Amino acid sequence: MLNPLIRTLVKVVVASLIVGTILSHFSITAEQMIKESGLSYERVEDMARRGLS
Repeated sequence: MLNPLIRTLVKVVVASLIVGTILSHFSITAEQMIKESGLSYERVEDMARRGLS
């Protein structure tokens, strides 16, 4: 039962590391991405809180 869950979590972790490495290589920060999308930190925080609830 936990095997598919663990496999999925490992895939998410590996994908996150790959994306993080690529963004770091091009010197792209989270702050830059938020500014480019036209959002504020408060708006992102609000969306994250609503998504988790």
